[in-house]
Amino acid sequence: MTSSVNSEHHSAPVWSFQGTAQVATVAEGEKLERQALAGERRILGPEDPLTLQTMTNLGFILNGRGYYDEAEKLAREAIEIGTRSLGPESAQVLQATRILSVALFNQGRYAEDERGSRHLLDVERRVLGPDHPDTVNVMDDLANAIADQGRLAEAEQAYRDALAATQRVLRLEHPSTALVMSNLAVILMEEGHLADSEKLTREA
Repeated sequence: MTSSVNSEHHSAPVWSFQGTAQVATVAEGEKLERQALAGERRILGPEDPLTLQTMTNLGFILNGRGYYDEAEKLAREAIEIGTRSLGPESAQVLQATRILSVALFNQGRYAEDERGSRHLLDVERRVLGPDHPDTVNVMDDLANAIADQGRLAEAEQAYRDALAATQRVLRLEHPSTALVMSNLAVILMEEGHLADSEKLTREA
């Protein structure tokens, strides 16, 4: 199956610098994060939690701008350093793993993304709990990776699980819930369940 589900399963953050009533563009945000990272590496060292947080901030921006190769490299570096200095279940490592997932997905490396998303989901269920919004979002990420490998029946069940979780945790009116519903509708259409797909599309 071609990439019929939402092609970028994480949205880039909105970078705003308020207080001075000035909103930075994404390009300006990237420049500022690069400058901050260079300074923190020099002064605080690469293993400082603030340095690692800036690495993940920059990684989110790079993914949002479509620089997936660089985002992947930065995420892998953050995972390696963070695992060694803060532990494999630290917030910085979990964030970097999610950045890596986005980069892999958008490079079409769905099998790698699936393996990483399964691991991340297991860790977040244990560390954050099954009803944490981040955990719920990873469920949709995993379903996307399965869907784009053409495993429709498995993807349908994964989306149904993700939808149940988003409705429970994020509620019906949340944008993520509508996104999961739309993705499930696409899978149902691919499977030939046109009436069910149309019904879900109207609800989304």
